[in-house]
Amino acid sequence: MRRVGFEPDDRPHSPRDLPRLLLDATGLVWRAAPRLVIVLLVLQLVAAAGFGVALLVVRAVVAQLLNAQQSHIGLAAILPELGVMTVVLLLITFSSTFGNSIRMVLTEQVSELAFQPVVDVATAVDLEAYDSSEFHDRMQRALNAGARPFQITQALLQLGGSLATMVGLVAVLVLLQPLLLPSLLLTLVPLLLASSAFSRDFRTFSMQFSEHERRRQYVRGLLTGGSSAKEVRAYGLAEHLRGMAARMFERRMAELWNMVGRGSARSLVGSAASALAIALTIAVMAWFVLDRGMSVATATAAAIAIVGLAPAVASIAFAVGQLYESALFLEDLSAFRALLPAILAARPSAPAPERFGTLRLEDVRFTYPGSERPALDGISLTIRRGEVVALVGENGSGKTTLAKILSGLYGPHGGRVCWDGVDVSAVDAEQLRRGVAVVFQDFGQYLFPVADNVGMGRVAAIDDRRLIELAARRAGAHDFVARLPRGYDTMLGKMFEGGEDLSVGQWQRIALARAFFRDAPFVILDEPTAALDARAEHDLFESIRTLFEDRTVLLISHRFSSVLSADRIFVLAEGRLVEEGTHSDLMDAGGLYAELFTLQAEAYRD
Repeated sequence: MRRVGFEPDDRPHSPRDLPRLLLDATGLVWRAAPRLVIVLLVLQLVAAAGFGVALLVVRAVVAQLLNAQQSHIGLAAILPELGVMTVVLLLITFSSTFGNSIRMVLTEQVSELAFQPVVDVATAVDLEAYDSSEFHDRMQRALNAGARPFQITQALLQLGGSLATMVGLVAVLVLLQPLLLPSLLLTLVPLLLASSAFSRDFRTFSMQFSEHERRRQYVRGLLTGGSSAKEVRAYGLAEHLRGMAARMFERRMAELWNMVGRGSARSLVGSAASALAIALTIAVMAWFVLDRGMSVATATAAAIAIVGLAPAVASIAFAVGQLYESALFLEDLSAFRALLPAILAARPSAPAPERFGTLRLEDVRFTYPGSERPALDGISLTIRRGEVVALVGENGSGKTTLAKILSGLYGPHGGRVCWDGVDVSAVDAEQLRRGVAVVFQDFGQYLFPVADNVGMGRVAAIDDRRLIELAARRAGAHDFVARLPRGYDTMLGKMFEGGEDLSVGQWQRIALARAFFRDAPFVILDEPTAALDARAEHDLFESIRTLFEDRTVLLISHRFSSVLSADRIFVLAEGRLVEEGTHSDLMDAGGLYAELFTLQAEAYRD
């Protein structure tokens, strides 16, 4: 996998990365909905300008009140200012409430935009990547980053609003007394440093706990998932699993509290420095009133501006910290998304053959990530068009791995797979797989209507009900589908309203129908009858040549009775091909096949 860039992403980060990370975060929100961003910025500018105007109106009101008190003019003297104040407050309030509604819509759009790159990589990467814990960690971090757009959106908008408010207040202070600004703006620095340090700590914490969290979520899924519910109850596992999840949570929380403690200490120092800067600003203003003749009205407006500017500065520091933290997580998403060009570049693009006359494996080897023992070691065999061949062997012998190699889901780590002499490692794998239909032992059970379940075998024809029904008939599924409440439109599974449960055997017939519907020249059946009863299994194997006429069929089975009529049988042991021939040839040879067949036959005779 390292050939397409799945190295650990543990590069250090520093405050110098902040401008680039903020630019990336801003770009994400902008790409999601530029018009909504503009509307929100306008609303925030209106609110900020309104707050600045409100301060100037307050100064005018205070001045008029002082004049009115001295000249006994009465309340009428401040009515114009009160009218202006009413309009300004209306604009501020409406901007806030309408902005909240726009923010909700924007957050949804940003979340969707952040999720798509994860899907792009997850569906483009080789299947082999899913056998790597490292890949799962990176994808989990990218998914976690996909949950960050809400914080990013909120932080950006909070930052924009606070900056707009700060600009308005600074403008007012410039008009009132610009010398108050330097000490007041110093409040931003310590808060920003403390917030950024905490963000880096939290990102490091999240990276360290990536695999730990995947394990915890897995255990929680066992407690709540439908597929595990039977065994959890049958074996009384609930309390044991809850205890495992609780211990994992306690470990996470212990480290989280350590991080919070360090962050709180930094925050205390930053808050103290910020408070001293505000006190210094107020002292400077008092000096202007006492020694420089600043008017009471101006001092009142300046005091309100200082009181308003202090939380705005704190809000900016918090928003920048949140944005920096989210941007650090977004870099996980960006790094994951950046894998896509390497994946696509490594993918061959030569046209794939539509079918083969001869499929040849030459010294094929394959080893799973993290394993030292090869799953396949030097496999060489030939399959000809129209043959029904069988693959047998004990558990762990490499049968399913070989099926994945033959279906183009895995690429061999050594050797070649050739269709009529064409090395398939040099052709478009997706195009090649169009000529292969696979029914795996752990076949998919899609919680969609029956027709969609079958139609997913060939989505280009998913709306062709005639072909879907024909495939279901060939798989022996039509009769029970016809008895469902809505026939082929019946939703399968009980997770969604109106869904119907199927037996495992019925699900397997749906999977077989999907393979028939694919209409591919090469069919791979991995334990296709494991959930069928004896009569259904016999009928399927008796008719397999008719059902898959003019197609090549590779059959994997533990039941030796089902492979008797195969044209040839390949026997695997510990990743190696140890025998090949017809049933009669292999029984006469008295090797592993004969031994396993005899053991199984004796069990039935006994």
